[in-house]
Amino acid sequence: MLKQNKEKKVKSIMPILLLVLTLLFFSFNVNAELMNSTNYKITSAVVSSAGTNTSSTNYQNNLVLGSLAGNINSSNYNVYLGFFQTISNNIPSISSVQITPTSPSSSEDLTCTVTGWSDDDGDSEDYYYEWRNNTVLYTTIHSNISTNILGSGNTTINDVWNCTVTPYDGYENGTSITDQVSVGNSIPSKPVLLEPTNGNNSLFSRYPEFIWNCTDNDADTLNFTLMIEIDAGDSNYTYENFTYSLTGNNYSYTISDELNTFVETDNHPYYWKVRAYDGTNYSEWSDTYNFSIEETVIINSVNNYIDFGSELELLQWYDTDNSSSPFLFQNMGNVNVTLKNLTTGSFWLSTAAPLGTEYLQYKADNNGTNSTFDESSSITSWTNFSDYNEDVVRNLYYNNGSNYIEVDLKIRVPGDEPPGSRSATMNFHWEIDDNYS
Repeated sequence: MLKQNKEKKVKSIMPILLLVLTLLFFSFNVNAELMNSTNYKITSAVVSSAGTNTSSTNYQNNLVLGSLAGNINSSNYNVYLGFFQTISNNIPSISSVQITPTSPSSSEDLTCTVTGWSDDDGDSEDYYYEWRNNTVLYTTIHSNISTNILGSGNTTINDVWNCTVTPYDGYENGTSITDQVSVGNSIPSKPVLLEPTNGNNSLFSRYPEFIWNCTDNDADTLNFTLMIEIDAGDSNYTYENFTYSLTGNNYSYTISDELNTFVETDNHPYYWKVRAYDGTNYSEWSDTYNFSIEETVIINSVNNYIDFGSELELLQWYDTDNSSSPFLFQNMGNVNVTLKNLTTGSFWLSTAAPLGTEYLQYKADNNGTNSTFDESSSITSWTNFSDYNEDVVRNLYYNNGSNYIEVDLKIRVPGDEPPGSRSATMNFHWEIDDNYS
């Protein structure tokens, strides 16, 4: 609490004169009648330290005698007479008070600085700081330091803060001075990129999810600009005002455009950065990270074997095109692929039915409407097996819904094939398509 008034103080206790009076009393009789008298006066001359009389005339020191029986026999008695001067206190003053910054945002501390302390008595500086938000008293601080800080955690956008400083010398308050500032918009923080990490060269999805961290001291709803650039072989992309996902202070967005793999971009990575907008100000751009998408071949074998049945007749044809389930594959990678070659060992025991004859054939099929591949460069009609069958399926697409392919087999039982069970192992070798670049 401020101390508004005080009693006048004695600035210094200065005896103008200290006179030692020596009273010599002799033995005498005190009559009863005299004891009824009360005041006895001793007149003293007051002399300055220079040996001259002061301007004051006589000063009297009053003695009160009590009733005593018998004689009063006393030695010297010393009476000390002091004179004191009363001096008034000088009130302290200050010359200015200023809050900095003068146009603060809600993310900045407010610093109240007082200057120009003056006190004619030489008293030490002392202050009362009063912080008010829109005229409502928030806090009072008593300090002997010429600055006081209000942390940014106490302020919000559109607040009007004032700092009133009252000088105090330990006895009385001086005249208060006030400064005032209005709290403006806080610029969003510089975004911090999280995913893809910088230098990441093993992304799989061609529609990457981008994740970054950003804060806003005013809790504004933020919009972002996501920029993806590349030095060669591809287009640049800019996304604005998109719908993001928010988890804590982490924002995420999966782009709608398909990016190319590292090979397709002539072995150049992508670069990405983000900035925020709170409706009033843009943040700084984030740092720039780079990434690339690694071309990856993943083939899912839906059917990994074919069974033509337990009994086959000589010289009869059996195929998977219209009867038994064919080999069925799905391209689960992120690039178009080619079934580069298809190999198998000897199937029949008959010497009349080696590889390369009609007794074992194959072809690729589009599996209804679920296949997208280069049919003109693929083997789509029955073809005799050889030791090394190349480019069975060309440029099979990788996107879901059109990434299936089937491989049909056709067999004819040789006329001289002895009875018994027959089986063969086939090897399917898949690669990134030759035309892929």
